[in-house]
Amino acid sequence: MVKTIKISNETHEELSKIGSKGETYEDIIKRLLNSYLDEYEIEMLTTSLELNLRESWNKWTNESQKTAKDILTKLENTGFYEIPKGIKQIMGD
Repeated sequence: MVKTIKISNETHEELSKIGSKGETYEDIIKRLLNSYLDEYEIEMLTTSLELNLRESWNKWTNESQKTAKDILTKLENTGFYEIPKGIKQIMGD
């Protein structure tokens, strides 16, 4: 059975950007659903990240720090995650 869903043009464009060549919208949506983390998991990961950063951020190379900032910024730009203030402070943002 096939269902039709309504999405905005903006959402359609974003899904297109996320998808790979040959991937259907159903494939993209399933992949996104499979990678979804519930709020508890996100909180636990965020707390662990912040504790590790507090202990070791100044020991990281400049390149590693930049990479970490870039990854977190990309994650935040998805709209599904906001970098906590504590982590931003550690990273100097």
